[in-house]
Amino acid sequence: MNSQRKFFTISKGEITWIIFACTGRQPWTIYHKLSTADSVTTAGNLGLLFTLFVAIYMVLAVSAILVLLYYFKKNPVLEDINRTEQKNVSLTGSNS
Repeated sequence: MNSQRKFFTISKGEITWIIFACTGRQPWTIYHKLSTADSVTTAGNLGLLFTLFVAIYMVLAVSAILVLLYYFKKNPVLEDINRTEQKNVSLTGSNS
């Protein structure tokens, strides 16, 4: 259950960034200079390119999840806290 909480904490940050920071952005469209209708491409075969991008990002997402799960299984948080406390390092406060 603890590893699930870690996974959802990390994924929540990523999903929030995608939904709120990236959705609706059109950096190629200039306000009052180039409208969205004028900046739309007329190129064909975009379905294949879109499919390739989705596939690549799915592979990257699965890879990131597997790496994080491996890391958290190999280094549980409680063990990290115990090692830190044994070294007499403060877990709170400033870094200085």
